Amino acid sequence: MRILTLLIIAILSGCSVKDIPLRDSLPEKQVERWWEIYENKELTSLIQTALNDNWKIRSLRYRLKQSLALKLEALSKLSPNLEARASKGVEKSEGEPSYRSESLRFSLYYDPDIFKKNRNRVDSATFASYETATQNQAVKIELSVDLANSYHSYCAEREKLTLLNKKLTLLKKRAEIIRHRLLSNEKSLPELLQAKSKIESVEYEIKKSRLLAQTYERSILYLISKEKKAPSLECTESRTPKKLPEISIEDLKNRPDLEAFFYRVKKYESDYEFSTKLRLPSIEISALLSYDALSLSNLLKEWFLSLSASASSTLYDGGGIKAQRDLSYNKTMEALYLYRDALLKALNDAVESKKRVDYQQKRVAYIESKIVNDEKRAQSGYEYMLSLEKTPIEFVDYEIELLEDRIDLLETKKLLMEYIADYYLKTTAGWERIEK
Repeated sequence: MRILTLLIIAILSGCSVKDIPLRDSLPEKQVERWWEIYENKELTSLIQTALNDNWKIRSLRYRLKQSLALKLEALSKLSPNLEARASKGVEKSEGEPSYRSESLRFSLYYDPDIFKKNRNRVDSATFASYETATQNQAVKIELSVDLANSYHSYCAEREKLTLLNKKLTLLKKRAEIIRHRLLSNEKSLPELLQAKSKIESVEYEIKKSRLLAQTYERSILYLISKEKKAPSLECTESRTPKKLPEISIEDLKNRPDLEAFFYRVKKYESDYEFSTKLRLPSIEISALLSYDALSLSNLLKEWFLSLSASASSTLYDGGGIKAQRDLSYNKTMEALYLYRDALLKALNDAVESKKRVDYQQKRVAYIESKIVNDEKRAQSGYEYMLSLEKTPIEFVDYEIELLEDRIDLLETKKLLMEYIADYYLKTTAGWERIEK
């Protein structure tokens, strides 16, 4: 077994890079539609538009093609190299007749790669292309999460604006009641000033909410890469899943950005293996077939064939090969520790994300229950007001409190949507695998 593999196993102690199966190819695919948990067709349409039209996603496709081209270039080193050369010339010396020459030459070069140096380079390029593909996949997931959060935040701010305007109307009505009762000495001036202060506070909240809605709208416009105007959104309601997928440590290793770490380790390992073979001889077999004739009729008569094999090896380079080997080894070890740290952080992040979702779900349930009770209080307050047991201002207070609960519920649900998206970002749930 290779020394480096033993080091990897020893360092990760049960969390080895070999625990993840290698893939022979990484075709470009769209990620699984994790966002369909929201059952929101408008959001699904936006995300599909972003995955197709976002300029960053388009650029990543060309980056993947670059890495695949480098892989093909490395593969070409394993094949024979055939060259053809044709020439025609005239030679003239003083006192001698001119001499015309025509030649056709074929040269074949082949490296049998006995020590698998070229194969190590191919492996390095292959793992580099895998790393690029998984990085691209991770960017798609991040894009879908950012767009889902911007959409839900935008819709929440729009609905919040509606509720705040209703609250402002009620506060103005409350202030008017206080003003009339101030004339009869039933209310004091400080109460009126306090009521006006609440009106100013809500007016500020309305301006703030309107600005946030515009900001989220611009974010949506950016994420779908539209230059002029964002699409007209109806802001249809999104559902929340009752239960999230369980966390799997094994699945976390397959998270695209973590897989990119893994393939980077494998790339550096291939580079290290190549560096350990630099002092081994390089062997090349070549064949030369040439024709030197003035006419095609003599083409098969005046030919020359040569075959040769050569071997070359670096005996002394002032420590350059050793330095390259040490560099490759240290890069591999650095990537291994980063990979291990990323796995541990991913597990911690996933656990914390799940806790936030659970807490927020309980808070949503609590506020919904509170709204039901407040609605009953408002209805009772209205009945008491009709029977003259309660004053109009108390009924308005009930309605204001109910609106505040609904705004609180709106904010809490918005956070819940973000936490759910974050959970899908931190885990592999709902992510399409890149198969063989």
